[in-house]
Order: sequence, then C-alpha cells, then structure tokens
Amino acid sequence: MGAAPPLFLAVDLGAESGRAMAGRVGDGGIVLEELHRFANVPVPLTDRLAWDVDMLLAEVRAGIDAAPEAVSVAVDGWGVDVVLLDAGGTPCAPPRCYRDPITAGILPHVFERIPRAALFARTGIQMMEINTLGQLVAMSRAGAPDLDGATRMLLIPDYLQHRLGADAVSERTNASTTQMLAHDGTWAIDVLDACGLPSHLCAPIVQPGTVVGSVRGRPGMDIVAAGSHDTASAVAGTPLPRDIPAVFISSGTWSLVGMELRAPVLGDTALRCNLSNEHGVAATVRLLRNVMGLWLVQQLRSAFATRDGDAADYATLLHEAEQSPPFVSVVDPDDPAFLRPGDLPAAIAEACVRTGEPKPEGRGALVRAVIESLALRYRWAVDALSLATGVRPAVIHVVGGGSRNALLNRCTADATGLPVVAGPVEATAAGNVAVQAIARGVLGSLEDARTLIARGAGLRRYDPDPGAAPRWEEAYARFCALPGVGTPGAEAPAALQRA
Repeated sequence: MGAAPPLFLAVDLGAESGRAMAGRVGDGGIVLEELHRFANVPVPLTDRLAWDVDMLLAEVRAGIDAAPEAVSVAVDGWGVDVVLLDAGGTPCAPPRCYRDPITAGILPHVFERIPRAALFARTGIQMMEINTLGQLVAMSRAGAPDLDGATRMLLIPDYLQHRLGADAVSERTNASTTQMLAHDGTWAIDVLDACGLPSHLCAPIVQPGTVVGSVRGRPGMDIVAAGSHDTASAVAGTPLPRDIPAVFISSGTWSLVGMELRAPVLGDTALRCNLSNEHGVAATVRLLRNVMGLWLVQQLRSAFATRDGDAADYATLLHEAEQSPPFVSVVDPDDPAFLRPGDLPAAIAEACVRTGEPKPEGRGALVRAVIESLALRYRWAVDALSLATGVRPAVIHVVGGGSRNALLNRCTADATGLPVVAGPVEATAAGNVAVQAIARGVLGSLEDARTLIARGAGLRRYDPDPGAAPRWEEAYARFCALPGVGTPGAEAPAALQRA
C-alpha cells in the first residue's frame, strides 16, 4: 500500500460558528472531515460590538491539535473586520464587528472626502458602510484611541495566522473587501490619503496560495494564505460549469450573488447597481452583490426563542414557512434596519408599515417573508449582473449552508426563472483545501480542483416552475417598488448611500 495522500487543514470562520476541516485530495474528489467546531458570536462591550480574537485563536489551535499530521493550514473568514496592532504587535483594542453601530450613516462622510464615482473607479467595491474604509473613517471621526495608536492593520484571518507564526501580511482576496485596494492588487494610497487615514497601517499584499510561514511548535506544518476571504474560498470550491455563463450564490450569514470574471467591471451600470469587484483565487474577479442573507433567519430564530421560550430548530421554522401562504409580505433584505442585532420581527413589521406591505403574522409567515424576499433580491442581483456584463446567465449555482435550504432554492429558481444547482455545502473548506493543494503541487490548477470537487459534491437541481412565473413577476414588481430598491440599473443615489 502507498502512503496516504497529504492532509490539509482548513479553518473556516463564520459569523455564527467556526470549524476545522481536514481535507485529502484523491481521485474521487476532495474528501473532508470535520475535526473541530465552535461557536462564534460578537461580544457586546461597553464601547463596541467586538470579536473575541483570543477565543478564536484558541479554537484554531485546538483544530491544529486535532490534525497533527497536517502538512499545512489555512484560515479563511469574513471580510472587512480588522485587528489594529500597536508598535509591539499587540491589539490596540478588541476588534470591532462590522455590525457595530459606529458606522451608521458614515457613507456621506466618506463621499465628502472622495466622491462615490471616484472611489468605485479606483477600487470597484460596493458602497457599504460596514467596509473597512467606512469603519476607519468612522473611528477617525470619533477620535478612537485604538486607531491613533495603531501601526499595522490585519484582517482577522491574517491576524490569526500571524499569531500562529505567519508573516504580518494581507492576503489579496480579503484585502479587496476593505475598499482600499486598487484593481492591480496594490493598496490605493490615494484613497487613504483622501480619507485622512495613515498608509503605514497597510501590510504587504500576498497572493492566495502563498506560503507565509510555519506553525510555531509544529515542524513541517506550513501556513498558507488561501483565499482568506471565505467567499473567495467558497467560489474556488464551486464546480462552476465551463461552457455556459453561471451565477454563484455563496449562501450563509450573507448571500454573495455574483459571476466569476477575468477582469473588473467598472461601468456606470455596475456603479448604479452597487456591485462589487472582489479579487478571487487564480487571478479572477468576483463581480457580485452582497445581500443580507440567512442572518435574517438566524435573527428571527433568536427572537422567537427570546419571545416564546422555544428555541425551534431551523428545520421546524422552514416547515412552518412552507405551510404559510406565499407572497403575503415583501421586504428588502438589505434594509439597514435589519443589519444590526435587535428585535427583527418588530423591525420587519415596522418596515411593512413604512412601505404599505401587510405585516406578516406568526413565525411561519415571518420566515416565509424573509425567504421569498431573499429570492426576489437574488433575482434583482442576477438582473443587475446581466446588465453590467451584457451576459445572461443560464444557471445559478448555490453553495454553503444555504444550499441545504430547499424552500429558498425553489424560490430562487422560480423568482429568477433559472435552474438552481445546489451544493456542495462545504464549498468554502473544499476551496481552502484546493488552494493549499495547488500550493504544494498536489493539484495543478483551480480547474483541476473543481473537477474533483464536482465528483463528490452530491449536487441537487431545482428547475423553475413555469406555472409560478406570473405570481413571482407580480411579487418582483412589488419588490422593485420598495423605497431604495428600484429596477436594476436605475437605483437612486440615496439607495446607494444606505446600501
């Protein structure tokens, strides 16, 4: 018998949980095994909503301890949030969560310093107050001492890898989410200067697949900068078709709806639709729209548990939604009122009052309203992508936890009129492992990796129901008529400011 193929450790951090996944590359696909799982929620402190990076580091190390034979490890996670370090390399303060209220209403202040069109032309990134640029401008306006004392800025996956033994660097895919990276992959120093932010905060940029160090105390275990933005890894792990245009939806706490391209799309349509050109693995660009995602269902579940004392599982809530009448209430999932933790049922009711929509009554009706509204926002995003690129996609490929949500997948197919292919659930871990395997020479290319991933993905297809099209068209018209939504390509500037 030959030696076992090398084991790669992928640590995937989410805004609700994290896990360490062992992966091996074989002829039948990339085989993944969950070794360690842990909860991860932002911590409310007296002055901020923060991430507990010491806890995260301990959990990452626990994952490493569970995989002593791993030849390398890579950490991926959400974008935009950073750890500010002092001259000694110590965090100046607990890093803020992107849902911290400090950024509320910050975009007009950013645009006073650099006009929206100029910012998009330089970075190509969606205008969102939670972007790192907005966070830093908000901190500067507030006179935050942690910004004043900072000498280096690392995104959270980069920070955790640095604590493990990696160089203090910024991996390119995640750096692009800051809205401070230019299209050529270098820091847009002119943007920082315009916003009064110190350029010395920026760490050297490295490409995905770069070996950036080794784990202290673990000889032979490299640290690889994979696609450290979890969406970059998720798209790398998506078996996109080679011969037809496709949209991906990385569906989790956020839904990232996009197309994989070879160059950014910076035209007026992309700006008006508030699309984002994020850097991807293997010199790709992910033209996408950030949509609020299953955070809304998570928040409903939390509110129901508090209100009713009944911590119903997601399967129960989705079953209740299935039994509820369709198309009762339409809301905009990207309404800023839904961004931060709070009483989401009340926020949805208030939004319906503002827009003249019926208020959903009961758990099933609330969940159904969210699911259908997400599908309608996906339709909006697909239409926007088509307008911006001039290409109409033929299929939607959903990966991540949301790929198991049959109701959402059926609604997405019916709302868009496109077939939906769901899976793999573990696309992020698969993409993370694939980049490590390419770095070690076990795989030759991203295309090779996707071929293997498709073999073991267990994909499921949802075809649109032609009979449902008239009702979805009516619902889509209601959705586009909501304040701040509009038809793709014709969004009002005010809608961009609140996105």
